[in-house]
Amino acid sequence: MKPTLRSLLFAAVASVAFVAAVASVAVLATLSMPAFAATPSADPLAQRVEIIAPSPTLAAARVVLSTRYLDATYEMSTGHRMSVATMGDVVIMRLGRRAAQTLRHDGQGSFVSANGQLALEFELDALGDPQAVRLSLPASWL
Repeated sequence: MKPTLRSLLFAAVASVAFVAAVASVAVLATLSMPAFAATPSADPLAQRVEIIAPSPTLAAARVVLSTRYLDATYEMSTGHRMSVATMGDVVIMRLGRRAAQTLRHDGQGSFVSANGQLALEFELDALGDPQAVRLSLPASWL
């Protein structure tokens, strides 16, 4: 007996219905499985948020960088005089009779020399102007 078009269509519809039934059973089985999710910790100390304020030296460095013209002389605790001037995005520093040094902002609040030996930090006064400085340098410079 030769299969007719009607019997072929019936077989195709039956096989599609069977595949759909198997797929729906698989989906239902997946949905009914227990879900294993991490539960939040009940300990309030385990959940922490850190809020960090910018350092005062970083705020002072931003003020120094935004100041169009800064030319100041500071009396250091060693008795040396230090002159500081801004030129664009760099600070030119001269300590005593030594040659002037170019210092660049390191993004952390300090102005640092190219060789990393000198680091200059500013502090702001109550009005927000650069008032005091802190200089880190090799002892051989003194």
